[in-house]
Amino acid sequence: MRDLIENQQKVSKWVRKQGGRLDIAVAFWGLGAAEELGLTTTRDVRVLLDLSAGASNPKEVQTLLELRPEHVRAVHRLHAKTYISDAGVIVGSANASADGLSMLGTEMTRWHELAMLADDATSVRMAREWFERLWASSEFITPAMIKAAKAAWKERQSNRAFASRPGQFILDAALANPADFADREIYVVITTQGLSAKGKVAWARLKEKSGHEVYVWERWPSIPLNAKLISFTDYAGDGLEIDDPPVYRSQETPPRGLLAVVEPTKITNFKIGSIERWRDAVNWAKSTKDWKGKDGYCQRLDRFVAGYSKLHEKHLKAP
Repeated sequence: MRDLIENQQKVSKWVRKQGGRLDIAVAFWGLGAAEELGLTTTRDVRVLLDLSAGASNPKEVQTLLELRPEHVRAVHRLHAKTYISDAGVIVGSANASADGLSMLGTEMTRWHELAMLADDATSVRMAREWFERLWASSEFITPAMIKAAKAAWKERQSNRAFASRPGQFILDAALANPADFADREIYVVITTQGLSAKGKVAWARLKEKSGHEVYVWERWPSIPLNAKLISFTDYAGDGLEIDDPPVYRSQETPPRGLLAVVEPTKITNFKIGSIERWRDAVNWAKSTKDWKGKDGYCQRLDRFVAGYSKLHEKHLKAP
């Protein structure tokens, strides 16, 4: 029998039902995939995956390794999505991720995936032989490989294409689709103090040396690195303002002196908007535990909108 599978939740259901030996060669893994596929229970399972492309979430890979340290291995440039049991084989297009397995999202935001199930003995045998060849050439996953995968994952997530409609105001887009902004190095920053006298002197020297305008923050050794910062000021007596320019990119290495130098940048495809579009959300931030008093506030955009969304939901439910 052969059967086409359009709804990828059927793939998860089929995998969970399989008894006996189960071999899985799926390139990329996202959070929750092991549980969705029923791999957290005691089963005879081997897993092959790819760590070279930065598309497997290292946290989920570590979950798999904790469950079966000897039975999870890496294959460089693996792109297969295959599940093999004694009863059949599924070959498809979907990775073991939230969107690939239809764990999250809507019909409008999920990828269109397709898989085929075959349960004849010849298909199962050929799939087993293919898997054994890959398994023989696979690598045990080392701590060094996990460390490299974490860096690659962070870079890939931060730079992946947006699903949100181009031209939207970024706050509206993030509120409407928080997952689209998850793990991206985009931050909301609210500064409450200007430069000190010492900082102003250092800033003037930098400007004189460079011959052009220089943008800095003072006393911020933990500034997010290689990140885009949507910047506000809330100085005493001046009120809340959005900076001009409103977005900066931080450097790739930590600041070594008093000042952290940043460069003006843009967030492609999005409008930042006026202070009026942000006022309620930024004022909300001042009431949270993340507010640092005299030092202000810094929060990644997806976490910022997650907290602000809860406030909105509370107000909507209020009588």
